[in-house]
Amino acid sequence: MAAVGVAASIGAGLLVCNHISFIDIFVLNALLPAGFVAKSDVAQWPLIGWLARATGTVFIARKGTEAKKQQDIFESRLKAGHRLLFFPEGTSTDAIRVLPFKSTLFQAFFSPALERTMHIQPV
Repeated sequence: MAAVGVAASIGAGLLVCNHISFIDIFVLNALLPAGFVAKSDVAQWPLIGWLARATGTVFIARKGTEAKKQQDIFESRLKAGHRLLFFPEGTSTDAIRVLPFKSTLFQAFFSPALERTMHIQPV
């Protein structure tokens, strides 16, 4: 829980966490005011999609061709003082091993406009 306390103290930025189950979404949302980043099809899921939309989730298409559009969205949210939380593996895991990260998503946060204000906090 020490990481949660540290993450709660940063300003605008990115929280990065591995995704074990849907329960971690509720726990993290309760402890940290942050908008989640989720794949676009989550918006259409029954109940979960509604909850995600209601909490300000940023929905993204996981295609390299969408990286610039996603970068603009993230940049806008971060400049507005928001924190965003995402799961870099792009899926839930058993927490025993770490899957490869989706590097395209990380790349979207490396905008020259954010270089002085961007904070990345592992959780």
